[in-house]
Amino acid sequence: FPVTIPSSGTRSLSSNVTLASTRTLTHSAGSLLLNTRTLSCGSFVGSSTTTRSITFGTGAKIVVTGSGGTIFNMTNTTGFTYSGTSRIEFSYSGSTGSRTITPGTGPTEATSLNFYITAGSDTVTITTGGVVNLLNFTGFSGTWTNNDLTLYGDLTVSSGMTVSAGTGISTFAATSGTQTITAAGKTLDFPVTFSGVGGTRRFAAATTIGTTRTLSLTGEIF
Repeated sequence: FPVTIPSSGTRSLSSNVTLASTRTLTHSAGSLLLNTRTLSCGSFVGSSTTTRSITFGTGAKIVVTGSGGTIFNMTNTTGFTYSGTSRIEFSYSGSTGSRTITPGTGPTEATSLNFYITAGSDTVTITTGGVVNLLNFTGFSGTWTNNDLTLYGDLTVSSGMTVSAGTGISTFAATSGTQTITAAGKTLDFPVTFSGVGGTRRFAAATTIGTTRTLSLTGEIF
């Protein structure tokens, strides 16, 4: 059945919690303490204007198991914070339909989340203008749709996946540390911008950007 956290206060996991793959966890307010646990749900909705937070303890993660439609929705990130190392996994292993992930356009470098698409041969779309920290496709063999995207962490592409061409710009915006781009032999057939002043960009191996696309350097080092 669906679960909603609608009000202030603290909810703390004392064991792993699993919702069925067709059920939604809605986090509208208050503090969610994962401790060292795994919280699994079919879809996750965290879009709100109310103060809310997630605490990721050692090894803690949220696993989204659903397929088809919008399975992660944080369109409005006003009032959201988290602590610890975030890990949001998308584990659907089938080939049917299209999964949409909406991280919102409002996250900052401090509040953007880490996303791992660990399985599936379907289509995955990060909505236009989405802001994420790390984006990792290891284990995914489907198609990643091109849209405007801002990353504050690493991008890791899987050698078995399809990277769609398009005009959507991937902007690497970290202002500290190193962002690593692992293209796994795939052509990144979309524009790429390095814009984070103070951050460093690193290519893990030889990387090709499409012949009609632009690499823009408005930040510092790569």
